[in-house]
Amino acid sequence: MAATERPLRSRMRRDNVDLNELLFQHQVALINANESHQVAFKECHFASVRYYAERIRQRRGELGVSQYRPLVETPAAGESNA
Repeated sequence: MAATERPLRSRMRRDNVDLNELLFQHQVALINANESHQVAFKECHFASVRYYAERIRQRRGELGVSQYRPLVETPAAGESNA
């Protein structure tokens, strides 16, 4: 391969992808879904959102990284907030 040529980047799934890359792609998909005005495009972007959310969940499990904690703690049934 000539020095000026670049290898083709495959869009195939990589199993060792960086968690930060998955988080970034998930955020981009969320932004694209939010900004889409046509239903077909929204559905496509939300499919990407779900895909990246699942990949993030899997990758966190592989790395032993905990899931996000809820921002607001909700009391269990029968408990008071007082």
